[in-house]
Amino acid sequence: MGWWFGRKAAPADVRAFAPSWLNTADVEVGFARSYEARFAEVFHDNPVGQRCVRLVAGLVGSLTVYAEVGDERAAKLVLADGLLEGIAAHLMLHGNAFVQAVSSDGEVPDELFLLRPERVKVLADERGWPSAYLYGAGERQVRIALRDGLERRQVAHLRALSPRDDHYGMGCLDAAIAAASVHNRASRWNKALLDNAARPSGR
Repeated sequence: MGWWFGRKAAPADVRAFAPSWLNTADVEVGFARSYEARFAEVFHDNPVGQRCVRLVAGLVGSLTVYAEVGDERAAKLVLADGLLEGIAAHLMLHGNAFVQAVSSDGEVPDELFLLRPERVKVLADERGWPSAYLYGAGERQVRIALRDGLERRQVAHLRALSPRDDHYGMGCLDAAIAAASVHNRASRWNKALLDNAARPSGR
């Protein structure tokens, strides 16, 4: 065994093996920054993240809404088209949920539309209070006033807790992106290993 302990270094042509998913030369350094990229990493491509969001949002969407006499129409609007489930999902992922109310007459809206939160920008007045919302889809932008001519609220903004922001809530993507990215890269590495007959890369 003397030859082993007397060896001071590995041969020059031998290099340490590292999994391909640890090599960031061909991928984005760090974690995804944009909402679209984080959404894809945490929800679209990660079964754990998607299951968590769908579980909670589905439970919210299945809640029973009781209406007093005369408010049946309002309760029906709230339960239509998976509105509650969509609100819960947006709150968890983005931290904000925007619902536009369209009214023709009376106090009860005719329709409720769930707006995609990444497309909504809060416009504040000179005092810093929200006065309108800017909704952009493609190259088109629509300004929606906080209240209409009859002082009826046009947009309901629900937001998750964000102690450092006055107008926007904070979703779970910031906290989940690291774990989801590591999980996704490990899954891709495992698949590549199986595709290579369980032989590590370079072997």
